[in-house]
Amino acid sequence: MSVQQKGTRIFYAGPEVLAAQDRADSDSDASLPAAQDPSRAAAGPSGKYHVVSTAGRGVYMEWQSRVSYFWFLKAREVCEAELGAACPMGGYTRLLHSGEADRWMDEIPTVVMPPAPVEYKDILQRFPVLHRSFALKDWLETHSFPEDYVWMAEPDHIFLHAPPLWATPDKPAAFPFSYMNPRPKEEWIRQLNP
Repeated sequence: MSVQQKGTRIFYAGPEVLAAQDRADSDSDASLPAAQDPSRAAAGPSGKYHVVSTAGRGVYMEWQSRVSYFWFLKAREVCEAELGAACPMGGYTRLLHSGEADRWMDEIPTVVMPPAPVEYKDILQRFPVLHRSFALKDWLETHSFPEDYVWMAEPDHIFLHAPPLWATPDKPAAFPFSYMNPRPKEEWIRQLNP
């Protein structure tokens, strides 16, 4: 999925893509497709991405957010030591879509976003993660950041290595999660996109 907003490109790459990168690094016969190979992909204007993680409230999600941010910092530190300014990892923002601050805002760069509008109450009962997409949309419309790309993450994503920038100005990068199939939920999707 690509969202064009103020010149920003959004991308996401999941664990299978990262595992493919690890296999390619360790196996001389394995190689990534050109679109996923950082040495052959055209970098964007800044060559960096901003990680945005959407999160709600609760002890478990707060713990996941802290662990995720800790490993983001570790991966970026190693990346910057190895690549210097060429490291593609830029900033990090946690979008807290509860509408209320929490005690971790001093530890994790956080922007508090309002929950999804009340007119979506019925849909939210069946699809509570709808808050995430509203938070991201609102954040992109109201905030700025120096990177040209956004890496959409969730609190349970952990960076073991610094992923390269797979997206290009002309082609977004994404991971196709097989369990996120819109076909069985087409009626719900139509309610959100009249």
